[in-house]
Amino acid sequence: MARQASRLHSVLEVPSVAFSPVAGETLPELAAAQIYRAIIEGRQPPGSRLSEASIARAMQLSRGPIREGLRLLERKGLCEFRVRRGFFVKMLTPPGIDDLFGVRFAMERMGIEQGLRRGSDEALRSLVAWRERLMRADKLGPPQSPATLVEEDLALHGLIVALSGNSSLVAAFEVVLAETRLALSLVNLKLGRLARVVSHHGDLIDALLARDEARALAELEGHLNRSRDRILSKIDAIDPAEAS
Repeated sequence: MARQASRLHSVLEVPSVAFSPVAGETLPELAAAQIYRAIIEGRQPPGSRLSEASIARAMQLSRGPIREGLRLLERKGLCEFRVRRGFFVKMLTPPGIDDLFGVRFAMERMGIEQGLRRGSDEALRSLVAWRERLMRADKLGPPQSPATLVEEDLALHGLIVALSGNSSLVAAFEVVLAETRLALSLVNLKLGRLARVVSHHGDLIDALLARDEARALAELEGHLNRSRDRILSKIDAIDPAEAS
C-alpha cells in the first residue's frame, strides 16, 4: 500500500505510455479516447503530467489535435490545465472523494425512491438485463480493457438513477460520472472479471427487484461507503502540494 502511494506521490510526469498511431477525420476525439483509456486504466495516474509533445510523438500527430483532445477531457473533468505547466490528470483528495460520494448517494437515493414508488417494471427489468449481459460476457473471458470494469460498474448506477424517470437527474449524474471514473481507476484492476462486478452489486439488485426500498437504500449506502473507503486507502497518503 505504502509503495503504491509513494509511486502516486512521485508521478509529476510519467514516461510516455504505449500509445499507438491514430488516423481519421476526428483526430482530437480519437486522441482523447486513447488518453482517456490511459487515465482510466491507471497508466496516467492522478496528478501526472500529460505532455503534449510526448503524446504527439507517440501517436504520430501534431500537437494541435492532442491539445484539442486534452481540452475535451478537461471539459469532462478528467484533467486540468495549469498556466505555464500544461495539462495534468486531475488530482484526487480525500475531502473531494467524500464530497463526490455524498453527491452520488443523494442522486442514487432519489433514483431508488422515485423509481420504486413509480412502480415501473420495465425500468427494473433493465437491472436484470444488465446482470444477464455481464454474466454472458464473463463466460467469454476477462474483459479486454480494465476500463470496461469501470464503465460496466457505472452503467448499473446510471440505470439506478434512471429508475427515477427524472431526465434532469440523469443529466446531472452524467456530470458526476467523470470524476467517479477517475476515482475508480485506482481500484478497478482488483475486480478482474465482470462476474465480480455483478457480485459486488448482487444484494443491491435483489433488494430493488423485491421493491424493498429500505433495504435497497441500506445496500446502496453500504456499497458506496465500501467503494469510497477503497479509493481513500489509495490516496490518503498523497500530498496534493507535492503532486501539483
